[in-house]
Amino acid sequence: KGIDAEFQRSKRHFNFVKCNHCNHAFVVDYYEHIRIPGYTEDIRSITKRNLHSIDYRNAHVECPKCGKTPDLGPDYREWVCENPDENHVAEGFQVAPFDAPSIITPAYLVEASTQYSNIGDFANNNLGIPFFSQEAVLDPAEVQATITSTIFDGSQSFVMGIDVGMSCNIVFA
Repeated sequence: KGIDAEFQRSKRHFNFVKCNHCNHAFVVDYYEHIRIPGYTEDIRSITKRNLHSIDYRNAHVECPKCGKTPDLGPDYREWVCENPDENHVAEGFQVAPFDAPSIITPAYLVEASTQYSNIGDFANNNLGIPFFSQEAVLDPAEVQATITSTIFDGSQSFVMGIDVGMSCNIVFA
């Protein structure tokens, strides 16, 4: 549910990069296309503990075809619809951090990835991609346990409070 569900029910547009070296068109994927000089391990293994030993400040996007660093500027970008023949009313556009390359750099994203205890929060908040984790699912019994009942002057009231972290707080009274 939520934003991704609505995006899936739309004509889905992605902002492709056309490599200025080889003309290969692709959608930048953090886990597939970010390279750090001298770092050969999975980018997911970068943590607060080892960040200082990695040349992450020189992280860059690498073209999957030619291996060079493409220009991510608007002259080399094109919105492409994934499903133009489907009969959706809505038009959806996936906006990624790589769509603002002078503001959100690969180095910034690598460092940001070390600031979360849950990789799903990084994926959602920094990469703008959906991430499902069984750990993040609220059990109905846990939700029920947050509801308290009080009788005051013959009236019964129910109060519920939830803080799911980072930026979402819910209070019902």
